[in-house]
Amino acid sequence: MKDLEFIKVGATKMLDIDFALYFPSTGYYVAVNMLIELTNSGQVYPTRMDLLPYKLGPFASYNSGSGIYIALFKFSLVIYTAGIVIQSFA
Repeated sequence: MKDLEFIKVGATKMLDIDFALYFPSTGYYVAVNMLIELTNSGQVYPTRMDLLPYKLGPFASYNSGSGIYIALFKFSLVIYTAGIVIQSFA
């Protein structure tokens, strides 16, 4: 692939972070997939973040119940990211 220039070495680096969280009060799991790009000059670009709530069980329906916990988690991540960006430019 390097000969066909699909992979350009030195432009950016990618960091893929995958983890899962469990909320015992609701019985839900959350699969989190974050993609972060790092340039050679040290800049960090958060490119993508996917949150997938699910419940383990043979008869569990997908995304049943309220999504207030997921919405609060997403909102807290937005506030955290905004705080980091404001600190880096201040």
